Amino acid sequence: MIDGIKIKCNGTTAHDWQSNILLKFYSSIDEATGEILTKNKVAFYRGLSFHLIPSTVSDAVHCFIKGSLAVFHNYGLNNAYDFDFSMLSNTIQELKEVFAVNPNTAQIQTFEAGANLNINQPIKQVISGLRAYQNENFVLLKIEGANVGRMISRTEYALKIYDKGKQSGTNKNLLRLEYAFKKSRHAHKFSINVLADLLDVSKLEAVKMALCEFWVNVIFYDKGLKLRDMNDKETKKMLYYLDATNWAKFSRMQRKRATVHFKELSGRFSTSTTQTEIGELLRLKLDELTSVKRYDFPNFLKGNDSQKRGSKMLRFPPLDEQGNSNIKPLKNSINSINKKMVENGAKNQVRECCKCGSNISHKKPNSKYCSKHCNNSTQAKKRKMNRQNIKEFENQNLSLLLHNLAKSNLLLLVEYATDTGTYADRLEQKEINTNPDWICAVIKVTIEAEPVPIVLTSYRARKLIKSINKLNT
Repeated sequence: MIDGIKIKCNGTTAHDWQSNILLKFYSSIDEATGEILTKNKVAFYRGLSFHLIPSTVSDAVHCFIKGSLAVFHNYGLNNAYDFDFSMLSNTIQELKEVFAVNPNTAQIQTFEAGANLNINQPIKQVISGLRAYQNENFVLLKIEGANVGRMISRTEYALKIYDKGKQSGTNKNLLRLEYAFKKSRHAHKFSINVLADLLDVSKLEAVKMALCEFWVNVIFYDKGLKLRDMNDKETKKMLYYLDATNWAKFSRMQRKRATVHFKELSGRFSTSTTQTEIGELLRLKLDELTSVKRYDFPNFLKGNDSQKRGSKMLRFPPLDEQGNSNIKPLKNSINSINKKMVENGAKNQVRECCKCGSNISHKKPNSKYCSKHCNNSTQAKKRKMNRQNIKEFENQNLSLLLHNLAKSNLLLLVEYATDTGTYADRLEQKEINTNPDWICAVIKVTIEAEPVPIVLTSYRARKLIKSINKLNT
């Protein structure tokens, strides 16, 4: 499940790595003069890079490890296989023994969690079926210059869906779904701080849940729409939802309603089961990758001295693999993704304030902030981002309107403020012929267009009216 990682190895010294015969460090050198360009040193071994970076405020040297734990476990070949919990445990133990990495103090800065799924559908067809996620469109994902899939990139994390066989060069039909933690503070929200936390299965449950919920909430369509059974309104709505650019225009409440309506239309008129099947495969694969499958016990058979060195160890499977009747099977539905498991994991986790990170375990279970100040600060930041998004969206619409202004005849609802109140006039584009004082009073313009009206506010509304007035005069 865990793959790419970047850790700061606190407690590990530069001497521990420089004296290791497996690591050969290199520095950047000017080939013309032979001058050393930087004091940073790097060594490569089995898919991992080991960095020695001098501190800028002291004489200390920081030790970092970057790369793929799965490639390291596979002796530097590739990571196109199931890297499960036991392999992860063995890999961390090897880092501890060979490279003096203390899992309890090595701070996690970034890491990736995901699963490789062997599906029946062509990978290209699945990737082309991705439309949107929440209010964002998928962008191309390029690895080493090759276009392998699509992703949603945000400040603290990224969500990726791509062709693992193409990326690894193995030509396997593997679909990779991945949750990439780009900032350590985002990992802290999942109670993952140090390398040893990755060995705590209860802390990985929230990561598994987040990855499964991502796939369930993706707006996805690949094939099998029964258009003949749909009326005109349903057809227009479905085609409108399948246009990825429209999801960025929705407010949060509009997007929530549109998602429910889209799921309803898909359930009634789509014959495709791709999203459901992949969601179920993802859930089962994540459970498999994080399960402790078997344990080593000494062989106490007659004639075998278990105290002797090198005595053979037997594999003892856990109770759930023995058909324990007390364990209920999981439901095969992506709509019930490990809810009980996540609730149990949440009870054992220390809850932190979403703003400052302080402990709020003493507060109500649904509390997110430690104080009103943190709540107000977060909401103010969200409002600011919302205003910026509206401004960017209106600028795009304004640019398009101005470009086609000379050959159009818009129907506008112009709102303007005066000393006696706010008024609105419905005008055609050719009717606007006014003075600058009236233009300065304009606060909002609504252009009646299909399928949704276009709204401009503030100086963008005044700029449109000014351009129309100039064109008419």
